[in-house]
Amino acid sequence: MAVNGCLWEKILMNEKKMVLCLLTYNRAETVRTFIEKEIDVLREADIDLIVYDSSELDETKNIVETYNFQGYGNLYYKKTDSRISANVKFFNIAANINSTYEYVWLSHDHTVFESGAVKYLLECLNGKPDFIYLRKQCLDYKCVIENDRNEFAMKAAWQLGRFGAAIIRNDTFLKKIDWEKMSLKYLTDKRLNFSQIGLYLEQLSLMDNPHIMTVEFPRETFYDLFRFEKASWDNETIRICLESWGEVISALPDSYTDKVSLLQTIDKYFLSKNKIVELKRTKQYDLKSYFKYKKWIRLIVPEMKKDFLMAAVLPCGFLQWINSRKTIYKIKNACRQGQKICIYGAGKHGMEYAQYLLDCKIKVDGILVTSTKGNPVEISSIPVYPASEYLSAHPAFVIIAVAKEYQEEIVKYLNNFYNSEYECIAC
Repeated sequence: MAVNGCLWEKILMNEKKMVLCLLTYNRAETVRTFIEKEIDVLREADIDLIVYDSSELDETKNIVETYNFQGYGNLYYKKTDSRISANVKFFNIAANINSTYEYVWLSHDHTVFESGAVKYLLECLNGKPDFIYLRKQCLDYKCVIENDRNEFAMKAAWQLGRFGAAIIRNDTFLKKIDWEKMSLKYLTDKRLNFSQIGLYLEQLSLMDNPHIMTVEFPRETFYDLFRFEKASWDNETIRICLESWGEVISALPDSYTDKVSLLQTIDKYFLSKNKIVELKRTKQYDLKSYFKYKKWIRLIVPEMKKDFLMAAVLPCGFLQWINSRKTIYKIKNACRQGQKICIYGAGKHGMEYAQYLLDCKIKVDGILVTSTKGNPVEISSIPVYPASEYLSAHPAFVIIAVAKEYQEEIVKYLNNFYNSEYECIAC
């Protein structure tokens, strides 16, 4: 069911609290999985779902029409230009979304969620926030009002680079944007990959006392279908995480008073010592890269200037040994003491480090998670356990392999178990 003139009239006549805009390209089966899991949840919550499809073929369109024939009147299909980037598509959708929706949620196609998360979200929206940041890797539900834009940016900037991390109010935030100015500023080659961060933070800086809200959700209520896959831009990690990130943050208005610190809130997993070795091994990083991005290395990861230089000139095997020798020593010492070796985290960080330990001939006894709900039974043949159950029964050395922003939370959680030691790795 295409979103044509008559259907837009239907939407115009049917004011709703929120629309979820799903951006997709050549992933028909992923869209099918998303609709299967979420369409009833969304209908029950009276949320419209519009699939913005850039695919060359009609598979995604056919899937949407199949559900339309089953009576899902809250599901729409919109064909978009396959020649434009996802970030340009994001701007175009946001600029032209129908004004009858109070809130707009622009997201990628591979994160599914539980009905409880949606219900909690709608309750939070009753507070009429202008901008909502969704923090999806927490221990419990929580709603936080952000009173300081600078502090909020420090907390949220990097995560706002993910489609789906924010919900915006139509009449107070979205419709007041100068789209020509924002497009000229952020849809440039160097800033394109993080253009929505620029859009969000700049518009917040222009508003008088915007009502900003962070809504936290337990880990098990949101699930990324691609959680174990490399980022689509993995082969451009160095350029995107240094130049693109640096350019966008530097371009923000001066009301963001500490841009240097803001630059350093990047998820260090993408620029960790082990990641740089991997990028060198796959010929994505070399001495030429070092000199090209030296300025951004100094500003974004100043503590790693020597590591980047060493990675540019030294062999990969030697670098891997240098980077991991202290942690490996601790792990082997724990083994000698009869402790179990576990990794906390069933996402890409945990999966990659588990594989690294296996390559080092170190047995990993278990992958620990707060809740097994939504997690696989095993990863690389290593069983996945609920942390509370496992650590209550076994003395363990735990390697915390989650993004840095969540490590403190996990450390607090692990402090409940006195028979365990832990080590945070550079994720």
